[in-house]
Amino acid sequence: MDGALTAFIAVVGTLLGSGVTYYFQHLNTVRTERFTRDERLRQERMETYSAFASAVTDFRRAQLDRWHRTWEGRDGDRYLEAKTESYRSRALATQALYRVALIAAGDDAVLRLASEAVETTLAIREAEDRTALRTRIEAAERSLESFVTWGSAHLADPPARRGKGRGKAVARAGEPGSEQS
Repeated sequence: MDGALTAFIAVVGTLLGSGVTYYFQHLNTVRTERFTRDERLRQERMETYSAFASAVTDFRRAQLDRWHRTWEGRDGDRYLEAKTESYRSRALATQALYRVALIAAGDDAVLRLASEAVETTLAIREAEDRTALRTRIEAAERSLESFVTWGSAHLADPPARRGKGRGKAVARAGEPGSEQS
């Protein structure tokens, strides 16, 4: 009888040990998967935010060139080239804005900052003179810097510690209902 009891205790101990090992291995697997997913999302956000900043910078350059060509006269080839490049770069900036909207998962802060960066850049071409142009360029630069600063902090703070904003979809830059600052 003692032998059966000893064998029974050994079997139960082995089963309990296996169960506890499985449980801790499962927890470790879940943590590893979560870390991998979070790191992949962080990398995608970094790429998306960087591409957005680059697209808005190109858009700002095209808007500035268009403004200068407008003052030279709207009849020449240089103006038409600048206008075409302005439209192309605006389309790329808008595409990048939508990618930010998708990757940010509805985070109101990043959507507001990204939309503002595109809107202030779009406004450059409406400057009436060089003083207004300088003011609009500086506003566009500040808007993009705000986005980049926010993005840097957002990427440095792991998602598990950060509250996730949910809500509004991104409004197209320059359309009614989009936030103007």
